[in-house]
Amino acid sequence: MFINKVTVTIKKDKKYLRYIQIIRKYDNSLSMGQIKDAMDNGGVVFGFDPSNDPIIHNGKDNAGIFLEDSFIKTLRMLKKAGADMTVMDGMSECTEFSKVSSSRENTEKLIEQLFDAKDGMEVFAVIDKLKRAANKSVSNRTMIIENIMKYSEQTHLSHLKSLLIPSINEIVKESENQYAGFYKSKIEHGDNEEAYYAIEGYAKVMQKASYDYLVETLLSRKLDMECEALIVCELSHLSNQPFDMDSPYEKREWKDGDLKLADIEKWRNDGYPDGKGYEEPIVHKCLQNPITHEEKIYAELNNRLKKRREQGKDKAYPAYWLIQADETDIETIKNKINPPLNYLDFLMKASPLNVEMNLKDYGVVSLYGAHNLLDGQLGYSVVPETDGETSDWPKNFIVIATCEADPFCIDISQANSPVYYAMHGMDEWDFEEVFDSLADFLKALK
Repeated sequence: MFINKVTVTIKKDKKYLRYIQIIRKYDNSLSMGQIKDAMDNGGVVFGFDPSNDPIIHNGKDNAGIFLEDSFIKTLRMLKKAGADMTVMDGMSECTEFSKVSSSRENTEKLIEQLFDAKDGMEVFAVIDKLKRAANKSVSNRTMIIENIMKYSEQTHLSHLKSLLIPSINEIVKESENQYAGFYKSKIEHGDNEEAYYAIEGYAKVMQKASYDYLVETLLSRKLDMECEALIVCELSHLSNQPFDMDSPYEKREWKDGDLKLADIEKWRNDGYPDGKGYEEPIVHKCLQNPITHEEKIYAELNNRLKKRREQGKDKAYPAYWLIQADETDIETIKNKINPPLNYLDFLMKASPLNVEMNLKDYGVVSLYGAHNLLDGQLGYSVVPETDGETSDWPKNFIVIATCEADPFCIDISQANSPVYYAMHGMDEWDFEEVFDSLADFLKALK
C-alpha cells in the first residue's frame, strides 16, 4: 500500500493516553514521554518505512506476518478511537486515515441511508444521527442541511415534508441567510403545516432582515390563522414589540383582532423600531426568601423555570413565570370554587403564567394559574355552551393542569388532596391517584 516512508502526527486531546497505549502495542521502543512530547509539539509520533521491513519487531519474529499490516491495523485502531491524525506517505497525505475523512465518510453513508429509507421511523432515526453529526462537525454541517432540504423536496413520503423542517430549524444557525430561499418556497408553496415551520426557520436565519417579508406575508392574509399568529410572535420576539401581548397562548385560538394588523403596519411605516418588551410580572417575595415548607417548594419550582424564562423565545410575551395572583382573580375563585387552603396558597404566591413543564411518564404539562383556572374547567366539569355542570364529572374535582387535554385534578373537599389523572376521549372518566399531594406533584415537574 505504502510507497515512501510514512509519518504520523496526532493532535493531542483528552484521549491521548488511549492513543499512546495503541501506539506502544505497535512499537514498544517508543516511550510514553516521547509520544506525548511529539503530540504536544506537533511532531512525528511514529511511522513506517516500507524499504526497511525488519524480521524482528517488538522482540518477536515477524517472518510470518507483514509489518505493514500491523501498521495499518494500528492506524485503524487510532482512527476508531477518535484520533485527529495526519498520515503522510512521503509528500502525499493518506486521507482515508484522517478524522475529518472518517467523519465525512460516515456522514455520506447516513445521507445515503436517508434517501433509501422506506418509512418515517427509519427516516427520523437517520435524521437524529445527522443532527448529532452536524453538531460535531462544522465542515459537514452544510452538506447535512442541504441534503435534508433536498430530501424534503424529493421524498415520496409526502407526510414527512413538513415534519422535516423542524429538524432543519434545529441545525441552521441564526443569520445563515443562504437558506432563506428554501424557507420562502415552503411558506409560499407548501401546505399550512410546512408554512408554519418554515416561518420559524425564516425568522431564525434572517433575524431582523425578515421584517419586510414577514409583514408583507402577514398583511396579504394568504395563510391560515395559526401561521399568521406565529408571524406576529416572531416579529414580537425579534423586535421586542409586545404585539402578541394578551393574545391566546395557543396560536390556533387567535382571532383577527389578536393580529394587531394596524399596529404592525404603523410599526413598519415608522421604520421597524425596537420596543421595550413587557414589564416583568409582579412576583411574591417568598420566591426569593421562602419561609414555609410550601414556599420552599414554590421557590424550587421557580428556579427550575428561571433558565427557560431567560432563554424564552418570545421576549414580548411573559412565559414560564410564577406570579403573585391578582386579588380579583382570587376572590372570584374563592366564590365559585372555594379550593382548599394549600392550593389557594399556591395560586396566591406562585400562580403559573404560561407555564409548561415536563412530567416523567406523561409528557408536557400545562399548569393553570389564577387568571385562567376557571376557564380551564370548560369541557371538563363545565359545559362550554351553557356553563352548566357536566353529568359524568366527579363531584368536587377541579382541573389544575392538563397534558394534551388529559386532566390532572384535586378534590376540593379534601384539605390536602392527592392529585388525580385521567385520559380524555374515553367513554367515561376513570381517574387514578398519581401523586399523594399537590406538593409532590409540583416537585415532580421538571
